[in-house]
Amino acid sequence: MSDRQACKSSGQTGTDDITDVLLVVDTVTLLKRCPDAGDDPANPTPVDGDCCYGIASGIGQLQGINEGQLCIEAPIGACLRLRWAPLAMRAEYAVLLSLELSDEQTFGHARLIVDEQATSYVPQSATPMQPARRSASDYFWQIDVKACGTVEATINALVTDRDARILGSFQWPLHLSVTSAMVG
Repeated sequence: MSDRQACKSSGQTGTDDITDVLLVVDTVTLLKRCPDAGDDPANPTPVDGDCCYGIASGIGQLQGINEGQLCIEAPIGACLRLRWAPLAMRAEYAVLLSLELSDEQTFGHARLIVDEQATSYVPQSATPMQPARRSASDYFWQIDVKACGTVEATINALVTDRDARILGSFQWPLHLSVTSAMVG
């Protein structure tokens, strides 16, 4: 889930490590628990972080969490790329996610990156070992890893239906911890 790629960090040009993290938001549970959630992003419904699951690389294995805690292994100077997805069996919901850090001592320079010209590979049923190359949008929060430690982030999420109607606006804390990984 994590690999070395070119990363423009804080406006610099150079090659840094990239650590990918996936947050999966259990939209069905959020909407069921909070049927009267407001739809105003300026006034989100506060919830616990137990409907958000994080997956990050660890020492030789993937680590999955919930309960508002996410431990990440990344070298200092790396770029953390945080992507998100809804947990919705029939793709009936989407999530728009924003992120705020309480300070910039451990993580810094959080910015939303949108790449309209990204490449995706799609398996072909007739030739599964020769995936087709397709254009696709890619979007993620990119955050610089400045030091080992823990920081509290605030997650704001809008849950929408297939027609992009807002079904609920939610907010929860997420504690991000980073330990140093050796660059190899």
